[in-house]
Amino acid sequence: MSDLRSAGESETARTLLLDDESVVVNVRPSWGAFVLPLVLVGLLVVAGLGVILVGGRTGGFVRGLVGGLGVLIVVGGIVGMVAVYVARLGTRYIVTDQRVLKITGLLGKTTNAMWLDDVRGVKTEVSLWQRISGYGAVRVSESNFSTSSLTLLERLPLLSIGHGLTFGSVPDVYAVTNAIQAEVRKRKR
Repeated sequence: MSDLRSAGESETARTLLLDDESVVVNVRPSWGAFVLPLVLVGLLVVAGLGVILVGGRTGGFVRGLVGGLGVLIVVGGIVGMVAVYVARLGTRYIVTDQRVLKITGLLGKTTNAMWLDDVRGVKTEVSLWQRISGYGAVRVSESNFSTSSLTLLERLPLLSIGHGLTFGSVPDVYAVTNAIQAEVRKRKR
């Protein structure tokens, strides 16, 4: 749990904290959630390089056209890789002794918060792939949960779908869940 608290001194956390509030957990989404997008854009770069090599073997106008297409594909793949990196860098999940916060955005910030006094349910879900990759999804809600499970879209780190506050792709998901439940328990006593 100490590694979850050590990140608590980020500039984002200091800016958003209330005067008497302290950070319990401060994490970013797991890199495991970004493996598939990174592989796909990596394949796009490789395909672009392949198009450039094939275009180099042709002559004249076709060579320039195919080479230009290859460059566009490579640039698109590199832009995709940067977008994935920025998406992870711009997302932070913070649990304090008073609130649960989800912050998204790198330059412009969006903050979703829920007071721990309002939390009635905490739900954790970990699919097989998430278990292998070392992350999961946590949802806190103002109401008790039914037996329905989180959808694939709700598990993604950048989407806020449904009721409550969902942390998608949380590393060490059970430690984060336990921290939330411990803070809620303190407030209910």
